[in-house]
Amino acid sequence: MNPLASAADRLGEHLERRGLGQWEAYASRNRVVTVRIATSRVLEVKELVLEGHSARAIQYPPAGRGKGAVVGFASGDGLSSLGETARGAAETARRGDPDPHFHSLPRPRKFAPLPGGWDPRVAHMGLEEAADMGHRALEAAREADPHLDVSGSLHFISEEMAVQNSLGVDAADRTTAVLASITVERETSTGEPGASAMATRGSRGLRGFDPAGAAREAAGSIGEKGPRARVESGPWDVILSPRAMAELLEQELSPGVNAQNLDYGLSYLGGKWGRRVASPRFTLSDDGRHPTGIASKSVDDEGVPTGRTTLIERGVFRRAISDTYYAHKMRSVGQRRPGRRSGLTAAGVRATGNGFRFGAIPGRSHASLPGPNATNLVVEPGDRDSEEVIGETRRGIYIGRLWYTYLVNPVVGEFSTTNRGETYLIRNGRPAGPIPPSSLRINDNILRLLRNIAALSRDTGQSVIWAGISSCISPTVKFHGVRVLAYR
Repeated sequence: MNPLASAADRLGEHLERRGLGQWEAYASRNRVVTVRIATSRVLEVKELVLEGHSARAIQYPPAGRGKGAVVGFASGDGLSSLGETARGAAETARRGDPDPHFHSLPRPRKFAPLPGGWDPRVAHMGLEEAADMGHRALEAAREADPHLDVSGSLHFISEEMAVQNSLGVDAADRTTAVLASITVERETSTGEPGASAMATRGSRGLRGFDPAGAAREAAGSIGEKGPRARVESGPWDVILSPRAMAELLEQELSPGVNAQNLDYGLSYLGGKWGRRVASPRFTLSDDGRHPTGIASKSVDDEGVPTGRTTLIERGVFRRAISDTYYAHKMRSVGQRRPGRRSGLTAAGVRATGNGFRFGAIPGRSHASLPGPNATNLVVEPGDRDSEEVIGETRRGIYIGRLWYTYLVNPVVGEFSTTNRGETYLIRNGRPAGPIPPSSLRINDNILRLLRNIAALSRDTGQSVIWAGISSCISPTVKFHGVRVLAYR
């Protein structure tokens, strides 16, 4: 038995002896090696390790004294002091107030380990080997253009967890991921911000991982596409690359389809269950077992198997991502008041294998309670090449990367974002000059954007945004009439 599974087993024994209604024992270990690049140098190579355990203790009130249960929680760093953690969780459960919406911990369900989800070379990555990969990426960018300023990061992530509960759940999972993000910039002769480009690489293992290739791609795409273009504020056809789409998926779409946000009344999709919210061209899924998805996992942190959940199907809002708690809570609300509050009926919410415990560093956190979180957000591709999407555009703007993307008003879906780089004007299907970074701001509504999708490419790309927890797999997407504010 591995150390985490052994710790969960021993913690479960401590909890079992305390006469609880239900209990859950959890243990996890994350290791992250990070290479940070700035001002064309490898500035830092560091290792972060987070290991610990936690317990949920459930006490049900006596018959006739209310519904729900009191949920006690306690956690501890490392894999010792398990009895102390069990005692802390049990004491909290005995003196707390019942949550009328808590029904039960999940029951066991069969699942299969994720093929290719664990690479020992990533899990045991040394600092020198990681630094060497960072230097190779720098050299590749310098060979392409010695005058570029290079920045970015490489992350080598391994995460392991084990979970047991009193209903028979006994699950463990371990996954690895490698990510590279390389940005190159060139100043103008006047010192103003000039051309900027970014490229990423990511996979679940080292096989095929090529950060130097990301550097070469970024350096190769920074070339000026004619004289600098200036655009006027107003409605524009805007084409977003898969990398730019990742910003919208992580920052705008993921919060909207989250069951917790729907329950809190903080989602623009509240009350829209079964209604058309996007163009019929648009289908969005969360696929926790995607064969190449960087965020794929076998089970969530409650022991519920992951899978594919269709969230928006041909423009219609179908499902929300959910853990066990919010699935039951929203079902019970839907049964009492169908179509109200969340807008989801009993059939619309179920535990989708998205109950994760994420913390301040990449990977799982033993110190957190599980909550709904996306895995791989996948947009179904279209029927033409990305070059065709651009070639069919008479007047538009191509944006290869967005940043500073925020939901300004999550209840109605208003958001704001700006271009970072790889932005250029399109005139009669051809590039007509680069547009400087941070010179455009999009202030619009995500639902209006989704309804105005004009085209999607058949080719797709996978990206993980800075500080993101999900992988985003998307085609190039063209939107009509986007509200663009141009800075002079």
